[in-house]
Formats: sequence, structure tokens, C-alpha cells
Amino acid sequence: MLDQSQLDHMRERQDLSLMDTCHRLVYSETTNDYNEVVKSWTENVTDIKCGLEQKQGEERQADKNVVVSYDAIIRLPLLTVIDIKDKIKITKRFGEAITAIEYQIVSPIQRGPSGIRLLLKEVTI
Repeated sequence: MLDQSQLDHMRERQDLSLMDTCHRLVYSETTNDYNEVVKSWTENVTDIKCGLEQKQGEERQADKNVVVSYDAIIRLPLLTVIDIKDKIKITKRFGEAITAIEYQIVSPIQRGPSGIRLLLKEVTI
């Protein structure tokens, strides 16, 4: 079992390894005049330190045969507020501004001792 000083050290190291910047696109629902659900995402422009790994892959669950296909993995600080219905917008890679890349979350939130890990699928327009 890890003690508090070990956890603090791991979290500090994790924080130092996050070299990218992202924004949370907050999910919401409304209904239109025909009572149909309209989904929307509002960008929270607060910068969040993150670590993006653009790596395609699949994850399988053996007993249920669920396949999750993803285009990237992102690491976020442990206390990041996120919902699996939200989206992630990458605004900087390695500290440099880029043409933003938008991703939807395709996995449950995976909480580790020093951060959060999510599987992402690129949103194409």
C-alpha cells in the first residue's frame, strides 16, 4: 500500500509530465419545438494540463465481447472534473498552439493513483 508521501510524489511527477493543453467541452441537452432531444457541447475555455498520446487501438472485454475502438489516450490531473458525455479539445501540443483537435470520450473514466486516463475517438466534421 502506498503512503501519502508516495502518492504526493507520484502526483507531482504526473503533473510535470503533462505537456499538452486541453479544454473541456461540457455536454448538455435541450428539447426543440418537436420535443426532440438536442445535444450540445459548450467549451469551457479554462486550460487543463493534459498528456495526449495519439495512438489507435482497441480494448476488449472477454466475457461480454465489448470492443472499444479509440484514436488517442489522454491523461488528466486527478482532480479534473469530467463527465463521459463531455468532449475534449486539444489546443496545445508540447506547449505550442495547434489547430484544435476535438475528441469524444469512448471509455469509462479510469482513475489511477496519480491521475485520470480516458480513451478518445477523434470527432470528424
